[in-house]
Amino acid sequence: MDGQSERTNQTVEAALRYYVSLRQDDWVDHTELIQAAINIAPSKSTHHSPFDLLYGSNPKHALDLLAGSPSVADDWATKWEMLRKDVVDAISVAQQEMIKYRDVKRKPISFAVGDKVFLRLASPSSESGYVLPAMIKPKIAQQRAGPFEIIKVVGKNAYKLKLPVNWKIWPIISVI
Repeated sequence: MDGQSERTNQTVEAALRYYVSLRQDDWVDHTELIQAAINIAPSKSTHHSPFDLLYGSNPKHALDLLAGSPSVADDWATKWEMLRKDVVDAISVAQQEMIKYRDVKRKPISFAVGDKVFLRLASPSSESGYVLPAMIKPKIAQQRAGPFEIIKVVGKNAYKLKLPVNWKIWPIISVI
C-alpha cells in the first residue's frame, strides 16, 4: 500500500479504539461516523478536507443550517479552481519539505545482478525489518539474514532476491 493509505488506516484504528466496546463486536456501527470525521478533517499538507476538495465545501451540520450560512453554489466553479491551485501549491511545498528531510538521512546506494546482500530482520527496537518463519523471539534472534543473490533489478531502489522457498517473504525488496 501507499503511505497515505497506511496513515489513514492508522487513524481509523486509533479512532475505533475509542468507540468500540470491550468485546469489540460493535466496530461496524462506528465506521460511518469515523469516515465522516476523516472526510471533513483538513489535511496537514493541503489545509483542506477531502469533502472540501471534491465538492467545494464541507457538508452542512444542523447548526450551520440554523445560522443561515450563504449558499455554496454562488461561485462554486471559481472557488473550486482557486482551491485546486492552492492544493497543488500546498502539495508541492509538502513534497519539497519531505525531500529536504529525507535526503539528510539517505545515502545513494545501488546494486547489480549477481551482487550478494543481507536482509535486515525485525527487532524489538525497530518497527522495520522482516520476520523469518522460525523466528519466535525477535529480541534474541539474528538481526540480518543472508547473503542473498540479486537476481533482478526491478527499479531504482528495488531488487529481486533469491530467497529460500519456504520463507513467506515477497522476493522484491526495497533498499530504502
